[in-house]
Amino acid sequence: MGEILKEQGFQLTGACDDACVVEIGKLVGVIKIIAGSVGCAGTTYTINIRLIDVATGRVEQNVAYDNDCDIAQLVTSKIKVVALTLAYKYRNIDIPDSLREAKKTARGKEITYLPYAITGGLIGASVLAVSLPSSNDEVTTSTAGFAFLRIPVKARPAAMGEAVVAVVDDASGLNYNPAGLPLQRSRQVSAGYLNYVSGIQAGNVAFIQPLDGSSAAAAGLTYLNSGDIKETTLDDPLGEELGSFSYSSAALSLGYGRCLHPQWFAGAAVKGAYEKVKEYSASGVAVDAGLIYEVDLQSLGDRLFKPARPGNYGTSLALGAAVQNIGFATKAFVTEKAAMPLLVRAGLAYRPFLDRLTVALAGVKPVDSPVAFQAGGEYWIRGLVALRLGYNGLYGGLQNGSSTDDFSGLAAGLGVRYHNYRLDFAYTPYGGLGNPMRVDVSAAF
Repeated sequence: MGEILKEQGFQLTGACDDACVVEIGKLVGVIKIIAGSVGCAGTTYTINIRLIDVATGRVEQNVAYDNDCDIAQLVTSKIKVVALTLAYKYRNIDIPDSLREAKKTARGKEITYLPYAITGGLIGASVLAVSLPSSNDEVTTSTAGFAFLRIPVKARPAAMGEAVVAVVDDASGLNYNPAGLPLQRSRQVSAGYLNYVSGIQAGNVAFIQPLDGSSAAAAGLTYLNSGDIKETTLDDPLGEELGSFSYSSAALSLGYGRCLHPQWFAGAAVKGAYEKVKEYSASGVAVDAGLIYEVDLQSLGDRLFKPARPGNYGTSLALGAAVQNIGFATKAFVTEKAAMPLLVRAGLAYRPFLDRLTVALAGVKPVDSPVAFQAGGEYWIRGLVALRLGYNGLYGGLQNGSSTDDFSGLAAGLGVRYHNYRLDFAYTPYGGLGNPMRVDVSAAF
């Protein structure tokens, strides 16, 4: 998180308010984020830090501190006092007398803005207990964790704005709607790589095996690694002597789908999720379930329009719906078990002519965010090259003062097919925070 902010100059612009901080928190997948400001009036510095819930934008804790000191004392000791005070308040622990210093009221101009995500921004409040003192050993349930399960790792769905809940006719079915698994007519294997923001690397492998002509089984593995993150503490905020650590996560999925009726398809998948940071780890289990209904366009069009002769209403229209991450944490990082990131998808896919153009629309509702709109299109040229465009409302509207803010939420991609092999690319700009690139290779046999 610090690298992202440094690259984009947030500390220098002064344009990052709480709304911007919330958007950054949503983008990098954290649950809570800390924002703060430093003001100066003469020799009096005013420090204000806030713990903000990313889902609601609500300030859960606020600490203000005024003191006469020079800038060196402010950086080396005073900020530490404020951070510790926030930690004790969050855990509802009595603040030690050593931290209770007289507070002055001083007002002055704001000179900088310093947003930081808890534990480096990547892991967020799912490991908040690692960073803050614990008041008791009671195990409680927090807001949604395991945020890496929400990151789109497959290239084709990402390029189409993730509006693919009714389009899952390839290996991405295991990631979005297992009801699409029986639509596979041949054995398929797929591997993908994601170069995410701030040096984060992720990937996915999947295998689909058709069974009896009307059903299919699948297995998939998704992984993510942060790379080296400089370790810092309140005593060593620059991390000069502490070295580095990393965050890693993985999810293993097993799915099954079946044709219930010539127009109805259903599927389910069970997954195990695992996260690790330093010596701390968390795990959970979840289930995905979905349905797909293929509309009889000819019958529907004739009933609606009652033409004198049969009309051409397109090749296919599919409606899809899925619920993902229904489950619970089996192990907490320390004492607080995070909830799984439940979300609901629903949408449609329309093909006006066979195997050339696909138009997809969808809506998605995460458990801790408002409903978002998604749209995507795919056009195949001679069955060899696919052009893809999309819009993902989950990432739309991100504003951080970058010249590329207007492109947030948009996506583009390319697919190349050669016999039974396919290569897919996706480009998804995240405003000034980075431009994740995805590449997938798949084969049918």
